[in-house]
Amino acid sequence: LDLAQLLVDLGKPGQARPIIEELVKQQPNNIQALEAQFKIAAATKDTASAKAAADSIVTSQPKAWQGYYDQGVVAELEQRPGDAMRLYTSALDQEPAAVDPLRSLTRLLTQQNRLPEALHRLDDLTARYPQSSFPLNLKGEALVYEKRYPEAMAAFKVAIERDPKGIDAYRDLAATQAEIHDTGAAVATLQDGIAKVSPPGPLEIELGNLYQQIGKPDEAIKLYEASLRRNPSADDISNNLAMVLRSEEHTSELQSHHD
Repeated sequence: LDLAQLLVDLGKPGQARPIIEELVKQQPNNIQALEAQFKIAAATKDTASAKAAADSIVTSQPKAWQGYYDQGVVAELEQRPGDAMRLYTSALDQEPAAVDPLRSLTRLLTQQNRLPEALHRLDDLTARYPQSSFPLNLKGEALVYEKRYPEAMAAFKVAIERDPKGIDAYRDLAATQAEIHDTGAAVATLQDGIAKVSPPGPLEIELGNLYQQIGKPDEAIKLYEASLRRNPSADDISNNLAMVLRSEEHTSELQSHHD
């Protein structure tokens, strides 16, 4: 199982397939093996094998949400959004706060112009799970899709209050603020998040990108250099710094040529 999962992580699902198929043959009720088989089949667009694995999970554990969710993914792959929504709902009947089916159902309902249904479910979960920020993040994303920006930002802000160390709400709030051209607020949101989350790297990259978009590459360079002093092995930060420096060097060369 570990070998098959490693091969999938390395982008070699074809090599993982015979390993996991042999394991499933030996242990047909091994849910981890079936789930790995499903992911490999889905990654290679083998919907027949993916469906067989998902069906086996439901048969083995009919009260677990995972199999129904996997069946829903297959339905989406087969362009059957109605069946997918029904199956995602079945998954949530087993576990109302399961992240994957909740995200997928919200996305489909929003795309189908059924946002009130999605918001009703998310508001119910927000009330039932007062420590969870995830339903609020999803609510904000759905409202952004409908361009209801003030309501979306309000949802993201409550999500941050519930989970000050979570990355998603800071990123989504800042993106929404930037969308309505309130870049000062977006910068402040990302700076606030960087001071609170761990690791801060993803938000530092978001802020560096924003600095470049608003014509402040020097701020991006200072941000990345400070980040690398704290964590010299952060390859993503190092790569972004190199790109900003190259861009600035190219801009300077063009300016010199023009002069």
